[in-house]
Amino acid sequence: MPHLNVSFHQGPEESLDLDALSQALTEIITEKLGVKSQYVSMTIQPVAKQHWSEQVLEKYINQPGYQVIKPVSY
Repeated sequence: MPHLNVSFHQGPEESLDLDALSQALTEIITEKLGVKSQYVSMTIQPVAKQHWSEQVLEKYINQPGYQVIKPVSY
């Protein structure tokens, strides 16, 4: 049962179609992992820029043993 956690700088969610994003990501996961869409869960979380380091960078990206598949270059 895959779970996706999508975080992004707060602001774009005002013009972003969250349902469309969720559907697109779910389609990719079901295709690539061969699971039914009913088994895919997802959180989509806007994060204020001033909280990015503590809520995303420290919590997910910089954790020992946490496998970052596509690192960013700040």
